[in-house]
Amino acid sequence: MNKRIGLALAMLVCCHAHALQVTLYGGISRTAVDLGTLHISNEEADSLHTKNENEGTIGAGLSWQLDCNQKNGFWLISSLLIGLNYFHFDTEPEGVVWLYGLPQFANYQYQLSLKTDRLLLNGQVELFPFWKTIHPYVEAGIGASAIRSQYWEQPMVEAGVFDGNLIFSSRTNHQFVYSLGAGIKKQLSPNWVVSFSYNFTDFGTIHAGPYDNDLVIQQPLPIDLRLHTALFGIGYQWM
Repeated sequence: MNKRIGLALAMLVCCHAHALQVTLYGGISRTAVDLGTLHISNEEADSLHTKNENEGTIGAGLSWQLDCNQKNGFWLISSLLIGLNYFHFDTEPEGVVWLYGLPQFANYQYQLSLKTDRLLLNGQVELFPFWKTIHPYVEAGIGASAIRSQYWEQPMVEAGVFDGNLIFSSRTNHQFVYSLGAGIKKQLSPNWVVSFSYNFTDFGTIHAGPYDNDLVIQQPLPIDLRLHTALFGIGYQWM
């Protein structure tokens, strides 16, 4: 542990302030939504079946760039960026409900609305460039997220079912979130830079509910939410 702290301090000592950078992001996120069991009662536990969706995502970042001396002994590291990143993402996965977890009772369909905002303290390590202006980099971030969820289901008329709507009122979860990523940057000019990256984000387990007063549900619906995101960024640096 002490060696790691010493290594990090040595890297910072060998770097000097260089630029303030603002970046705008846009991209596509593929959701990995794992819905838990919907416990209606002690006798009924329904399973939910869905497919992953691709949706757009937007974001912005503000970071401070520290340039590293090439003779610092960390010859792979060109610069460090430390700052804040904000992202917004919406998705509405839908699928089929198996009553009692049995496929022969697939008589209902559901829809889940998820609206997410996350703010991350982000660290990025740029490696020395190849082809002069293209920098590979890795990054990691930790922070907090607000996730607004609402769940509802309705009978499938084609299955011969005509009643039994189930609606949960909306709920907001505040979650710890972390992100890992890697990508490349290209310096277009002394001030402008573009980036292409992949990011993995884990929101942990959230819960949908509470539910309306006319329904008695044994427990909230657990939802594991993760994102796989392809991002394009364009940034401006103040030297």
